[in-house]
Amino acid sequence: VKVKITLPITEQDWCEEMMVVAELNPIPLACRIKFFAETGSAEAAVRIRLSQSQNVHVLARMKSGAVLQGRQMVTVAASGCGM
Repeated sequence: VKVKITLPITEQDWCEEMMVVAELNPIPLACRIKFFAETGSAEAAVRIRLSQSQNVHVLARMKSGAVLQGRQMVTVAASGCGM
């Protein structure tokens, strides 16, 4: 999963945290990533294991308190995780 916030980073507002959620996994929260204004960009790539085909959500909490959301349906192949 690769996520990127394209909004400009300013001293007043930036992405403080991103959360990747796999809604049908036994533990839906796949990861949390923290950012600082000094980071320069809010971009990350992580590998997650999915229990089945499902929507994967990304939530981004901005310094201003706004929460941005993205979602993508991911299809898992029959033997993709050795299940």
